[in-house]
Parts: sequence; C-alpha cells; structure tokens
Amino acid sequence: MNKIFQSIAISGMLAICSCGGGAKISETQLNAMADSIAAPKIEEINAIATADCEARMATEVKTMVDSMARVAN
Repeated sequence: MNKIFQSIAISGMLAICSCGGGAKISETQLNAMADSIAAPKIEEINAIATADCEARMATEVKTMVDSMARVAN
C-alpha cells in the first residue's frame, strides 16, 4: 500500500516538476515530499484496518470460541 501511494505522489511531483522547467529537485527531496504526502493517509488506512480487524475478532472469533466451548461441555 505504501508503494502505491509513493508511486502516485512521485508521479504527480514529476509531472509538476517537468512542466515548469524551474528548479531541479533531487530524488531524495522527491521521496521526502512523497512520504510527507502519503504518510498521513497510510496512518489513517492502517488505523481503519486495525479497528476493523479488532471488531471482527471481537465478534466472529468470540462467537466461534463460545460455540466450541458449548460443544466441549
């Protein structure tokens, strides 16, 4: 997922930089800009995925364990 956002950000930055013919930007600067753009979105997506996973574990796994416990008794 991180690579996708980096690729999108880098492509956008390259398009912007190539249009103006202005100041040159190094690959390191470009990567830093891409990371700064993508980092908040990546954190947001990870937080959503973690919350979804925890909710699913709490409902589905708990139900499955409860049913196994009932069968075992």
